[in-house]
Amino acid sequence: MLARALEQGLREPPERDGRLVVRRVTDVDGLRDADRVDTAVWDQQPMDDDRLAAAARTLLSDDSSEIRVVAYQDGEPVASAGVTLAPAPRPELGTVARMWGAGTVPDRRGRGAYRAVLEERLRLSAAAGASLALVKGRVSTSARLLRRAGFERYGEENYYRLTL
Repeated sequence: MLARALEQGLREPPERDGRLVVRRVTDVDGLRDADRVDTAVWDQQPMDDDRLAAAARTLLSDDSSEIRVVAYQDGEPVASAGVTLAPAPRPELGTVARMWGAGTVPDRRGRGAYRAVLEERLRLSAAAGASLALVKGRVSTSARLLRRAGFERYGEENYYRLTL
């Protein structure tokens, strides 16, 4: 588990050449793009139209606590991520941004898309009033980048795979 106070001040995103842009999901088309990325990254089945419509109703409702973003490179969706805004365990801490599901399609990794969706989630979470961001980072993939972005390690989870 990694955490970062959002009062630390967010650095301005680096200038990009316009080939990489990050957009907040605001409609079914954006959710479909996020699902395309998720399908490739997490090796899952794409959502059918009914599931997409239901997910869009939940995500886009006025009382939704979720934010989704998609990074596009040359107009193609290449990374997606989400964050859930939730009350902190102690009321004096306010709102916590629980970050989840960040991934970049395999053939577009190493080009800044993961960092771009991370920065956008931090920016949107701070704008929504969150004071703390929490994320689980894999040692072999995202943890190093998260540490460079100001996150500190506060614990770990161990996973074991059993062959049955």
